[in-house]
Amino acid sequence: MDFNLEKIDLALIDLSISTFRITTHTGINDLKASMADVGLLVPPLIVKGAGLKYTVISGFRRLSAAVDLGYRYIEARVLDPGTPMINRAKFAIAENSFQRQLNVIEQSRSVQLLSSFFSSEKKFTRAAADLFLPANPSIRQKLLRLSTLPECLQNSVLNKTVSFIVSLELEKYEPTDIIRVSGLFDMLKPSLSKQREIVTLLSEISLIENIAISDIVEEEMIQNIMTNDAIDRSQKMEKIRIGLKQRRFPEITRAEQKFKSSIKALKLDGNTRLLPPKSFEGTTYFLNFSFRNADELKKCQVMMNKIIKNPAIHDILNS
Repeated sequence: MDFNLEKIDLALIDLSISTFRITTHTGINDLKASMADVGLLVPPLIVKGAGLKYTVISGFRRLSAAVDLGYRYIEARVLDPGTPMINRAKFAIAENSFQRQLNVIEQSRSVQLLSSFFSSEKKFTRAAADLFLPANPSIRQKLLRLSTLPECLQNSVLNKTVSFIVSLELEKYEPTDIIRVSGLFDMLKPSLSKQREIVTLLSEISLIENIAISDIVEEEMIQNIMTNDAIDRSQKMEKIRIGLKQRRFPEITRAEQKFKSSIKALKLDGNTRLLPPKSFEGTTYFLNFSFRNADELKKCQVMMNKIIKNPAIHDILNS
């Protein structure tokens, strides 16, 4: 990397051009404290742009901290204006990836920045590997897709309230739908399996009822749950999941409720379980007993006889 170390007027550095910004961390208080104590240890990397202004390649946070601290001038590494764009992109990525492990959003920004310079997959793979980016083409394609998603969803992925996998499933949604769903997940912080279930239920209800996903999220059922301070986050998630499931599968929901009521009437002990057909779409039930010795096995036999004689089992099997 060829550059000159120069003292630059901060007013000549355009911080609004974020073409080469890789880092997602925007806080500067830590840098301000360090720079106020020991000064600027690593000068930012910039390049002369159109007119008198400089474009930032690396060091956005350092420059913002310098502005806040009242610097008028700053020492910077200034690239030759003739530096090819591909080299500028590589320098921006390397300045970050060589220091630490990039998070998934930073990786997506890096892949997106680098992608426009390569028509050959082989060359792209080699360049990505050299910069500590994923070499697998499939992963890179997913990262590219992530880079095009709305900022709110990228932030949710960054904060781990929406999984990388689910964010790509939301890709086909309208922007308003994405905002509502990512906002819901930001508040509820569901597990991956719950995220996928909610997304699937919302998508199917939207298709069947011809209603926008954002409108479903804004409906009274969900909003009343979300504003209920008497229940915690996990309880809210479960109530919303059940509510959407009842709406999507009313027949199955009624069958589940009837089954649960009948199970209570059977008065099963802790070693006995009666399982219904999957989705209540078959006629085969499963009766499971657990025991550790012959005496417990005899108790299981007694329980089975009680089940057979109980009218509730006939209601279950004939429903």
